[in-house]
Amino acid sequence: GFRREGLNVEAAVQKIGARPVLFVAGSEDRRMPVEAQRRLYEAAASEKSQFLVIDGASHGAGYRTNPDLYAKAVIDFLESVLTK
Repeated sequence: GFRREGLNVEAAVQKIGARPVLFVAGSEDRRMPVEAQRRLYEAAASEKSQFLVIDGASHGAGYRTNPDLYAKAVIDFLESVLTK
């Protein structure tokens, strides 16, 4: 099983360095609440990182909850970080 003791996800995000990250949070996620996701986003070093909250989504259900919004966010994110 997975053990949470000693896990520091904010430090892990910081180790990603300047690589941009798209953080997708679900408003109904009880495992990783929006506030926790926002702290990770704020810990990210890249100014190109983005944060998206999908209303009504539970943990890992962003795409199932709103596939159009999710797909648009991923495409927009990739276009913003892959073009100069």
